[in-house]
Amino acid sequence: MGSVILATGGIGQLFQYNLNPPGNTGDGYAMALRAGADLFNMEFMQQGLATTWPTQAMVMLYEME
Repeated sequence: MGSVILATGGIGQLFQYNLNPPGNTGDGYAMALRAGADLFNMEFMQQGLATTWPTQAMVMLYEME
């Protein structure tokens, strides 16, 4: 049996405070779920060091070679 990887963007707008673009509303997850896909590891939605309140700031991590 084959696999399908669906890359549709994030769901950051689920949270009141986030650093995601306004379009990250989870539409792809909803579409996949309605089509019968099993969604798993949903706790891994956002990574990186950031603050969202009272001001937004993000720390970018780069690997040095």
